[in-house]
Amino acid sequence: MTAEADTAPSADADESARPTEPSTDPSLTRSEVVRLGRRVVSVTGHPRSVALFLAMTIVGGVAEAAAVVVLAAGAADLAEGGDDVEVAVGGVEVMTSYTGWLLLGLVLTFAMVGARLAAAFLSAKLSGHLLTSSRNRLVTALLHAPWEEQSQMTTSRFQDLVSVQSLRMAHAILVLANFSAGSVSFVAMAAAALFVSPATAVVLIVAGGVLALVFRPITKRLHREAKAHIEQHHAYVDSVADVLGVLAEARIHGVQDEVRALQAADAAAVAVPYRKAYLAGSLQPALYLGAVMVLLFGGVVALRAQGNLDLALVGAIVIVLLRGLRYSQAAQSGWQRVVELLPYVADFDEVIDGLSPVQRPRGDATLGRVERLELDGVHYRYPGGEEALQGVGMTLARGEVVGLAGPSGAGKSTLAQIVLGLQTPSSGTVTVNGADAHTFTAESWFSRFAYVPQQSVLMRGDVISNVRFHRDSVTDDDVKWALEAAAMQRDLELWEHGDRRQVGPGGSAVSGGQRQRIAIARALAGRPDVLVLDEPTSALDPDAETAIREAIERLRGNVAVLLIAHRDSTLAACDRIVWLSDGRVAAPHEQ
Repeated sequence: MTAEADTAPSADADESARPTEPSTDPSLTRSEVVRLGRRVVSVTGHPRSVALFLAMTIVGGVAEAAAVVVLAAGAADLAEGGDDVEVAVGGVEVMTSYTGWLLLGLVLTFAMVGARLAAAFLSAKLSGHLLTSSRNRLVTALLHAPWEEQSQMTTSRFQDLVSVQSLRMAHAILVLANFSAGSVSFVAMAAAALFVSPATAVVLIVAGGVLALVFRPITKRLHREAKAHIEQHHAYVDSVADVLGVLAEARIHGVQDEVRALQAADAAAVAVPYRKAYLAGSLQPALYLGAVMVLLFGGVVALRAQGNLDLALVGAIVIVLLRGLRYSQAAQSGWQRVVELLPYVADFDEVIDGLSPVQRPRGDATLGRVERLELDGVHYRYPGGEEALQGVGMTLARGEVVGLAGPSGAGKSTLAQIVLGLQTPSSGTVTVNGADAHTFTAESWFSRFAYVPQQSVLMRGDVISNVRFHRDSVTDDDVKWALEAAAMQRDLELWEHGDRRQVGPGGSAVSGGQRQRIAIARALAGRPDVLVLDEPTSALDPDAETAIREAIERLRGNVAVLLIAHRDSTLAACDRIVWLSDGRVAAPHEQ
């Protein structure tokens, strides 16, 4: 799904929960950053790599600072025409030759480069792990969430989360790496400045602190705009999905320009916080560089006023200030990016948390063969408060085919989900073989039920893999029997590769009727006791519908079938029909 990919405000984001009002409390932001760091370590699952990265960052910063001290000392002595170099570190003075000085400088330089490369490699490795783990966490949470939560996840939202937003999550480790490297290097350079000129160290530390305070309002603004961008991004993703869903109708009705105008309005809305966030993020480097240059010129003027313009000392001070303030800028930029990222990280986590509510506990009994399933006085109310089912009662016995009919919105799909155990009634009882449905374990319950949705989706692979559907318990004989029961034998004989035929992404390489019958075979391969078919023939031609009816006839007497359908020709295969109207079972004269 195209979802405004990496045009977000250079952040790295996530999807779903709506943002709250931004906080102006800086301590809250700092606590969020601490939580972000802990979460990155826990999610990547590589605390050793994180520790090693921090160690390499420190080594690189110290090595660079030491190289600057050695360079400054050598430059001062060599400028006086001497052949020896005196390096003073922490009150210890070391005399060395020009060659020794050069070798020491090269060793420190190589140590700096090696440590920085190692840190870069580790941050890239951790970023890759974070990308994988974030996607895996999302998919796992969705697969194991209650049906109520699963059904709320739209295709466009999920695709945006798993593609675009997860990439922003992966970038979190790189942002934290830059912030950590800049902070460590700034501290190391400030320490190095003490050996070049204590006054320079004071100036460097004070300048870094002052600049951080100056740019604090910009950081807050960046955090606020990032939150605003999330909300607009949600609307944009939904608008893109709407456009894809009405392509044919927009062309037929000649309203392409009107649809484009609606989508363009959403695109313009999401661009506003993006523009503001991008501007806030761009101000810092430019203004920071200007402040640094003013500070350097001011330092030279101050030295000249004191009559102290030793070329080597001035050069060393300039080097230390430039490098130190550069790392101060890097740390400040890293902090801005972290603050910018926080709303996206929180958003992504809220999605996963929302997919993992406390599920209703089930019993520990094992469900055996289903002989009779009964609903008595079942009510179901949507989370929003609207009642979908009102006192529904029905029975489904082994071997019979029961039709479920009624107008759209009557509650047929909701009732089917309750029969399957996907939804829990607001009130009323569901019993199997006389026992309450929730006395059985979820595993034993679902092993006895199967479901074929109205729009069946096949996965990439051949027919056999789609029928087996990753179930080790399904044997080759089960697959063969299920394909025969689903009336697929004639199609398999006509295909060159038979049941090894590739079905294509989503089943695009087979017809609609074949896709439905392969889905029915998938459902039957587990030898269920109850099969729920939701509008299996609604979009099929007469020949395909006939094949589906043949498949249903083969199940009669062995499997309990609940068949949701509108067509009289499909309902003709049923032993009896339950008619729903306005969420209740209608009397014969109301049907």
